[in-house]
Amino acid sequence: MKKFYLIFALFFGLTFNLSAQETVIAVWDFADNSLAGEIHPDFSNAVNTDMTYMSGGHSSNASNAFTNDDVTGGDFDMSYTMTNSSPNTGLWSNYILNHLDLGPNTGSPTAGSGLVNNKLHFSLSFKSITIEPGSGDKITFILKDANNGNGAVGGSNEGNGTNHRLTGLQLMQNGTNQNMRANVFVYNNGNSNGTSKMCGHFGNTQGLTLTDITIGVTVDYSAGSVRFWIDSPDTYMNDEGGMVANSAWGFKMYNSDGYVNTSGFPMLTGTPTGAGATGLANSVVQMLQFSPVLSGNSEFVFDQIKISTGEYENTVAAGNTSTQDGVTELFFSKYGEGSSNNKFLEIYNGTDSDIDLSNYAYPSVSNAPTTPGEYEYWNSFDEGAVVAAGDVYVIAHPSADASILAQADETHQYLSNGDD
Repeated sequence: MKKFYLIFALFFGLTFNLSAQETVIAVWDFADNSLAGEIHPDFSNAVNTDMTYMSGGHSSNASNAFTNDDVTGGDFDMSYTMTNSSPNTGLWSNYILNHLDLGPNTGSPTAGSGLVNNKLHFSLSFKSITIEPGSGDKITFILKDANNGNGAVGGSNEGNGTNHRLTGLQLMQNGTNQNMRANVFVYNNGNSNGTSKMCGHFGNTQGLTLTDITIGVTVDYSAGSVRFWIDSPDTYMNDEGGMVANSAWGFKMYNSDGYVNTSGFPMLTGTPTGAGATGLANSVVQMLQFSPVLSGNSEFVFDQIKISTGEYENTVAAGNTSTQDGVTELFFSKYGEGSSNNKFLEIYNGTDSDIDLSNYAYPSVSNAPTTPGEYEYWNSFDEGAVVAAGDVYVIAHPSADASILAQADETHQYLSNGDD
């Protein structure tokens, strides 16, 4: 019976990821309140991969570090809570994912890699947010290039980059109003901190409390733009590519002439021009930082933090899975369906143990399924197949390009063609 359910789970993981076309670069799901991150194996050179700085840390002086105690038990066991921090609140965390190198391979001064569809998504998902009125409390996350020095790893002059913020997200009280506002950072060639744009506010009905919400930002290198969204990039999109006014969480897009958002940040999208456009086109994400300002009785309960590329998929619920009951963490981390027979599947083992694949299979259907949810062909792994802890297992078409076959652990004749 156990074998059946493991196969069943893997089968649906395959069908889900084939349709999603998202590549997760880094994700923190906070399962069992863990601050450990899951990093795509192609970016294994990135250091400081865990969110330990959410429990305390500061970028330059440990004696001035902010501190935080998580809340556990019940609904809090699949999350991480930030509440009152030390008197040094407002400082920036140490660098997370140093040397990520995520971006266009034409980036300068450091080339990047890993982009799918030339897009980069950054999302923050919360089980709940409560901001104490008048406290000035807020939370800020940024993605940025490396510093423009060449100092030691972890130091204040680390890296070889422009030291610019590519983008970021911020939540805070909307002035003295009894509602919450969202800001996004847009690349600014003349200001390494970026331009802060007020996206809008969540309305007095929501007030200063939100539950079960995801906010995100997408950097589209092809369009040269930075765009804010709620839930997913497409959930509330209108015909012009922006958010439908007042449709999400009572959200009102900001503009002084009635929250129509047409001045300077049209349809919640910033598109730098001139030197700013050139700077954004060359920008490469080298690290993540955040700053908590939590001196009042405010509370941010994080459900997921994610960096991804390709077509974004909301995976918040899927990440709320305990790892304490022997649950295996195999998932399809990448797939390719290129020209001719250049096709492959990549399976990632996120556990601390090698996994024998004789207990698994990768069922498939031919074209659209006769019965949705039921496989037509049962594909077992090669005898003796094992995926090592923290490693990947690649299945490729036997006639794929030599560069693909060089990475393959086994071959399979019938891989996806469009709607398989």
